[in-house]
Amino acid sequence: VLAVALSACSKQAENLVAESSKLEPVRNLLLICIDTVRADTFFQLGELSPDRLSAWEKDALVFTRAAAPAPWTVPSVASAFTGLWPIQHGAGLIPGMKKISMAKNPPSVLQPEVRTIAQAADEKGFTTTVISASQWTFDNTNPVDISRGFADFHEHVPGFGTLGDIFWDDMLPQWEALITDQPDDARALNFVHFLEAHNWHTVMEGKLNKFIKGFSPEQLALYRKTAPPPTCEDEQSLICMRYLVYAHAVEALRNVIADMLDTLEAQGQLEHTAVVLLSDHGEEFNDHAGDGRELFIPQQQGAFGHGISLYEEQLHVPLHVWHPGLAGKRIETPVSLIDIAPSAAAWLG
Repeated sequence: VLAVALSACSKQAENLVAESSKLEPVRNLLLICIDTVRADTFFQLGELSPDRLSAWEKDALVFTRAAAPAPWTVPSVASAFTGLWPIQHGAGLIPGMKKISMAKNPPSVLQPEVRTIAQAADEKGFTTTVISASQWTFDNTNPVDISRGFADFHEHVPGFGTLGDIFWDDMLPQWEALITDQPDDARALNFVHFLEAHNWHTVMEGKLNKFIKGFSPEQLALYRKTAPPPTCEDEQSLICMRYLVYAHAVEALRNVIADMLDTLEAQGQLEHTAVVLLSDHGEEFNDHAGDGRELFIPQQQGAFGHGISLYEEQLHVPLHVWHPGLAGKRIETPVSLIDIAPSAAAWLG
C-alpha cells in the first residue's frame, strides 16, 4: 500500500514538472507572505466557512503538504528566496540553546556567495520591490541581509503599541499603485509581507478582550471549531483568547489575499503574472504542553509561540500558486518553501 501511495505521489510530481516545462515565461511574479500562519487553521477556516478566497483556490495549485524549513521567519524566507536549506544559506542561525537572546546572540547573516531570486531578477532588468511589515524584510539595511537583490522598499513598522493595528490598509494602496504605474513592457518581482497573524494575538489581555467582543456569534463558533484540542478546553483561558484572535487574523488575511487577486484580475494582470502565497512558519497554542521544552525556552513563553520546536504546527504551512498557464488542482505531494525560488526562476524564464 505504501509503495502504491508513494508511486502516486511521484507521478503527480512528474506530471506537474512536465506541465511547467511547457509554459511560456510570465512577465511578473508576486510573492505574498502571510507571516505565522499554520496550515490547519488556514485550511479549516476556508472549508468550514467558504469565503472569497475559497473560490479563488479552485484556480490555484494548492499544496496541501507544504513544509517550512524552519520554525521562524529569517531562515524560512531566506530559503524561499534562495532555494537552499538554512544550513546551506546560513541566515537565521542562532547560537545557544537554553538561553537565547536576539540582542546578545543575533541571527546569522545570509552567506555572501548565496544568490536570491531578487538578485537574479534585478540583473535581468526586473523592477524588484518589497512592501513589508516585518523587521526582517522591510529594508535593505537589515543585518541578516535576506532581502538582498530588492531595489525598492516600503516599510511598515509595528511597535509595541500597534501590535493589534491593521497594516494592510496602508500596504494595499501602495501595492495597487505599484502595479497600476507599471509600464506595459516592464517586468516586476514584488514581495508583500503581512504581519497581522504574527501580531494580533500577542497583545495584552485587555486588547484581546476588545477583539473578542467584536466577534459575531458565528465567528466565535467558527474559530472554536478550528482550535487545537488542548487550546480551548477552558474557553476563558488566556491561551484560548489568543487563539481566537489569531484565527480572526488568519480569516481576515484570507480576505485580503482575495482582494489582491480581484485587483489583479480587474487590471488584466493575472494573464501575465504568477502569484505565490506562502506562510514562513506556523504557531503553537499549547498544542504540546508538558513535553519538556520548558527546560529550553523562556519561562513566560511556555508552550506558546513559534521558533521553539519542529512540530507540525510550526512547520506545516499554506502554499498556493496561481499561474496563467496552469489549471487549479490540489497537490498532495510533499513540497518545501525551498521549491519556490527555482520554480519562480523557471516561470520567469
